[in-house]
Amino acid sequence: MIKVIDVERVERTAGPLWVVETEVLGNKYYPVVELNGTDLEVNFCDNKELNELEKEELWEKTRDYLLDTGCICMGEDGDYYDLNRRAYRICQLPLSNKNIFRSSNFGPKSEDYVQTYCGYVSDLKVKYEDDYQICEELFRMFNCHRPSHFCGHSLSCSDVVVIVYGEGESWVRKAYLCVAHGFEDVTETFFGDE
Repeated sequence: MIKVIDVERVERTAGPLWVVETEVLGNKYYPVVELNGTDLEVNFCDNKELNELEKEELWEKTRDYLLDTGCICMGEDGDYYDLNRRAYRICQLPLSNKNIFRSSNFGPKSEDYVQTYCGYVSDLKVKYEDDYQICEELFRMFNCHRPSHFCGHSLSCSDVVVIVYGEGESWVRKAYLCVAHGFEDVTETFFGDE
């Protein structure tokens, strides 16, 4: 059995890395995971006791743990992002689900949406005072100057902007629904009991 027990973040000028405490069949291992640009790399420290299948399973569980605990997020393009920096995600309804939200009186639910873009707020090159200003800037950007690798449609009503950032030893995620008069905080309904 392979499980991830804990993770410790190490700050470096070259980018963050995490030392991950793991257990494989009762033995503890400490692979080092590094965010190199937007690539996630794992170093097993040449541990010869693990075979390739165990290393692959350990890598998948470690990556999933980092994603689930909010240390990193993954964009649609497969790139990984450091959540020690404030990140944003653009979430949109698939075309097949476009009328579900608009025709109901219920708030948006994350399981109905797909992530169409992910990036860092600091890359927006604008000063912001709060999340609503970030949302307004993203609305402008994704309607007037969409990134070339953006796979969604212009930001519009029923789309959701998720803003994720670390706060102390935990992480915070907020969801903002695009509505006719701006954005509304729908964090509670969007994430539910996830």
